[in-house]
Amino acid sequence: MTRRERRASWRRIVAKQVESNLSAAAFCHRHRLNLRQFYRWRRRLRNDEAERNRAPGFLELLPYSPRDHSGIRIRLGPELSIEVDRDVDLSKLRAVVNTLGRRGTGSCFP
Repeated sequence: MTRRERRASWRRIVAKQVESNLSAAAFCHRHRLNLRQFYRWRRRLRNDEAERNRAPGFLELLPYSPRDHSGIRIRLGPELSIEVDRDVDLSKLRAVVNTLGRRGTGSCFP
């Protein structure tokens, strides 16, 4: 089994444990898994997820103000930009940007 296959397998196992609503110990006992190994993989996968969600650098914010619009434009690379009004709900904007960022290399915010 390759490293990628092993990681994918453990990702599925951890997801099944969450879906089962069993404690980690009960799930591992039922499926004859080593509990320490399960915890180790769960921690690794969480750390991987946290690393992917960390911002790779700065966002480029460019001033943008056409005559009929007052707001900002956020460029997330050459193919994606977001235009928003000044009175945008910042928490919703953050959620949208993070979601779009996850589709690429990682989250856009730390």
